Amino acid sequence: MRLIAIDTETVRDEPWSVQWCSEPGIARMALVAPDSAPLSKLQSELESPDVLTVVHNAIFDVGIMRQVGIRPHKVADTMVMAYLLGESRIGLKILSYRKCNMNLVSYSEMVREAAEKKARRYVAKVIARTWPDPDPVLVIKPDGTQHIKFSQNISSRLKRYLKKYDEGKAAKTMVEYWNDKKMAADRAMIEPVLGVLEPGYLSDIKRKDAVAYACMDADATLRLYDVLWPRIIEEGLEEVFWRDMEMLPMLMQMMENGMLIDKEHFYKLEEEFDVKSEELLEQIEELHGGYLNPGSSKQCLEALQSRGLNIKSTNAKELAAHRGDELVRLIQDYRGYRKLNSTYVSVLPGFADDGGRVHTTLSTTRTSTGRLASSNPNLQNQPARSEDGRRIRGGFIASEGCHLVAIDYSQIELRMAAHMSQDPVMMDIYRHNGDIHMQTACSMFQLKPEQVENAKHRKPAKTVNFGTIYGMFPPTLLAKFYQEDIFDFDESDCALFIQSWKDLYCGYFGWTDEVKAFARRNGYVVDMFGRRRHIPEVYSSHKWIQESGLREAVNAPVQSGAGGVLKKAIVDLIPVNDAWQSAGYIVRPLMQVHDELIWEIEDDIMDAVIPEFVTIMEQAVELSVPVIADVKVGLNWQDMKSWKGASE
Repeated sequence: MRLIAIDTETVRDEPWSVQWCSEPGIARMALVAPDSAPLSKLQSELESPDVLTVVHNAIFDVGIMRQVGIRPHKVADTMVMAYLLGESRIGLKILSYRKCNMNLVSYSEMVREAAEKKARRYVAKVIARTWPDPDPVLVIKPDGTQHIKFSQNISSRLKRYLKKYDEGKAAKTMVEYWNDKKMAADRAMIEPVLGVLEPGYLSDIKRKDAVAYACMDADATLRLYDVLWPRIIEEGLEEVFWRDMEMLPMLMQMMENGMLIDKEHFYKLEEEFDVKSEELLEQIEELHGGYLNPGSSKQCLEALQSRGLNIKSTNAKELAAHRGDELVRLIQDYRGYRKLNSTYVSVLPGFADDGGRVHTTLSTTRTSTGRLASSNPNLQNQPARSEDGRRIRGGFIASEGCHLVAIDYSQIELRMAAHMSQDPVMMDIYRHNGDIHMQTACSMFQLKPEQVENAKHRKPAKTVNFGTIYGMFPPTLLAKFYQEDIFDFDESDCALFIQSWKDLYCGYFGWTDEVKAFARRNGYVVDMFGRRRHIPEVYSSHKWIQESGLREAVNAPVQSGAGGVLKKAIVDLIPVNDAWQSAGYIVRPLMQVHDELIWEIEDDIMDAVIPEFVTIMEQAVELSVPVIADVKVGLNWQDMKSWKGASE
């Protein structure tokens, strides 16, 4: 099979050029243009079954190629290779330096001069306009005294900095100065008028320099393949690697489809959360007996210590351990609403395209366990723990004539733990369709099944189940209880619960001892699919670092194995998903979140599509225990209900 290494470049987020290299030291570049003869020829080559397209960061480069009509037949990603091999740095520049002795210039360095010229002209435009003076700011010092602060007009400040810049006395480049967080308020005023400061692009520099830079990346990608692929074979990672590659078509669809949102829902939610924040602030000050800024770690720490709490910081984890105190709860709730607004509610509408869809970037190389990651924005991280947090999901909606469909692997990590450890009790529960959380609750509280109450017994048992398989200690378990509004237990109770779990599922800990011994001998662990997790911490001379590494050694095969089941399911689903689309139906894969896949499916075909997808997911792998997939459907992501089929 012939290899062709590809690299792409963009300008203003649009495809600008494609570079290719099939022989080290010789690369070519074509600018993206309608009816480009070089690109048409390249397209026919890359779409041939006899050609392997090598890229570094397929999620990006394959996406750009798809935009210009190129759909490679088979793709190999050197970034994924480096990731699977446990390389600490997987960027193209650093890898090519370490592995191929190539010293590539960074993109930012290549366009630095052009970016500075743009910034200099932009600042001159700002100075040429008249801007309102900043509003006076009331500053409250830690001792409670107040004073009014008057800031200088932006034009005056920029003139002064520009003079230093032109004299060569400025501490920062013009780009760094303008993008500094201290300039955030000024940018918020100026950008709606002048637009955002445009960065430098390859199109701004001399063409010969741009060609040399871009072609070097394609050349480096080919050379990296020649170095990394033999190591993939040597370590037995071919199957794992190709599974990650085979997922690419569905991941590309997910990113291209995006999730439809209701902007009005977010605007109303932002206003409501602002009101709740103000109400909580009033309650905080009333309880404290004076002014208290809930966002100030110093003020909150002093206030809580004055109430007799043994607390050393006000980070989320420590506050959770003291949530039984009323002031702690108020501070947490206030911070919670502020975070919901600043991180999600006020931000998500800004990511929507003209059609109201939010597009994320997926990655297979960002998590230590091999699970998929989402960014810009992170749609996997939408709140689900609190009732108000879940309301954010209500803003993600199905298009007209469709429903959102979520197919979720039921307790796949616990099932993977049962499979990997062969614990007889866990396997017996799952093989007989039992309730493992109920079984754990009965053991923890010495109750019969009919005596178990969901909130009082089963809920904490569920927390213990998922926490103990990953080596959670009593203090951490207690903090987890508090996060989930479970306040009935103390640290000694948590120690008893963990011991009860170990006594019930003792076979699991026989397996963990074997995994730890393997990690100590080899410096890595392997999941059921052959994926390795390198754990150098097990060789540390510091006991706490070594213990942390050993916990990771136990976690990795379970988490990575569960993620591998989902990846295998994605690969198996692709041809069936594509067949429905080819028949003209709306079957849009949207997102992978934890152990579930989310689609947007046309109403008329749900009863045919869902059972087919469920069967594929449940048969993706064969474990020692049954693999079960649950289905929920709804018009929005929050109000999804269990699906039982047309009979409902």
